[in-house]
Formats: sequence, structure tokens, C-alpha cells
Amino acid sequence: IHAASTSKVDVFLNDGTSLQCDAVVCTIPVGVLQEKEAAAEPSLFHPSLPKWKRASLQRAGNGLINKVILKFERPFWDVSLDLFGCTPLSDDPADRGAFFMFWSLYRCSADATLVAVTSGDAALKLEGLSNEEVTNMVLRMLRALFVDMTAPIQTLVTRWNADPCARGAYSFVQVGGTGG
Repeated sequence: IHAASTSKVDVFLNDGTSLQCDAVVCTIPVGVLQEKEAAAEPSLFHPSLPKWKRASLQRAGNGLINKVILKFERPFWDVSLDLFGCTPLSDDPADRGAFFMFWSLYRCSADATLVAVTSGDAALKLEGLSNEEVTNMVLRMLRALFVDMTAPIQTLVTRWNADPCARGAYSFVQVGGTGG
């Protein structure tokens, strides 16, 4: 994004296309901005962001949550519950956030779909595994809760940290930060 002394702003896309705009509203995720500012490559902005904005950006927290969406032919869980949870089957502290919560989408969509949520170190670890490995981890946890569980007919695994357009799932004010 190049803001020249004229009244127009030039936006250069990855494919080489350029757009000339009257104004630009930037909604770039914090993780992407932090990665670009920390890299040796040129800034996304020309002129560069002011020093105080870059410093503020580096102080912002960037968290990770990943999800595994599992669609089943029919529900095997209590469909009156929107959420249920469990503790990890592992003793490893890094697995503490692994699939700690399940959202049932049944009441809002009538689909037999569960969304398994993982956070922290466990969410980062998940990103290095194959879809099959991740799905098997979730299914092991569900089998410990439901003996009549069926196999999913469709699955989807998110990897928000690996996504170059996201580099994380949410931002937050870090401990000691002022938020302003």
C-alpha cells in the first residue's frame, strides 16, 4: 500500500496488479502484520507505519485456536446440548488444549455436526500433523465419551497459523499491556 503525496492510494497485489484508490481500509490480521514487520522484507506500507504503531503491533498478542469439523450421518450425543467438553487423554502439558470443547451444530442446523476446538500449544502441534492423524486424535477422544459413536462422513481441519492470510486466530492485549 503506497500513500503518495497525491490524494490517491496505490495498492499493489501479489499478482502484479495495481489499484488506485481514494481511500483504503486495512483489515489485515495482527499475525500477518507482525510477521511482515518482523521480516527482512519491505513493509506492507509506504511510507512505513509510524514507529509508535509498529511498537504497539509488536506488543499485541496473537493467539491460535484450530477446529476439526466432523459431520456424521446421525447424532450419537445428547442433541439438547450445544456444548460439551472433556480433558485430554494425554499427560503431556502441551496437549492441555487438545479438543477440550465440542460444539454441536444440531440444534441450529439439524445437521449431525460437531466442531472440536483445540487451543494453545496443542493447536500449534496439530498444524504439523496430517488431516488423518488429527481426525484420529479427535475420534479417540470421542470414543472415550461415546461407546456408540459412528465414523464421520466428512471432516475439515483448520490450520490458522499456517494460513499466510491469517497467521493466527485472534488478537488480544498481553499481560502488562494497556490496550490503548
